[in-house]
Amino acid sequence: MKVKDHTGKEYKSLQIMCDLYGIWTTTYKRRLSRGWSLKDCLTYEPPGYTDHEGNHFKTIREMAEHWGITEHRLEIRMSRGWSLRDALTLRRYRHRKK
Repeated sequence: MKVKDHTGKEYKSLQIMCDLYGIWTTTYKRRLSRGWSLKDCLTYEPPGYTDHEGNHFKTIREMAEHWGITEHRLEIRMSRGWSLRDALTLRRYRHRKK
């Protein structure tokens, strides 16, 4: 079934159109069912996340992985009131007995 985007360009299928816009068809359908415009359904990008150095990431997981920690560890640290910088950069050190 052919579909058109907000510019009038025609695609052979919804899947092809969504793939070209880089979104899941389920995301497109959910947005459309909530009354979003066709343009917003296809082009909206969530704000994402920015670290303490100004680097931008689409997901928390992506940011955590960039800094070499798990998403779970980052979320725990943040829930304990750590600053974003400390939560991303501090490493766990074991104290050695002398």
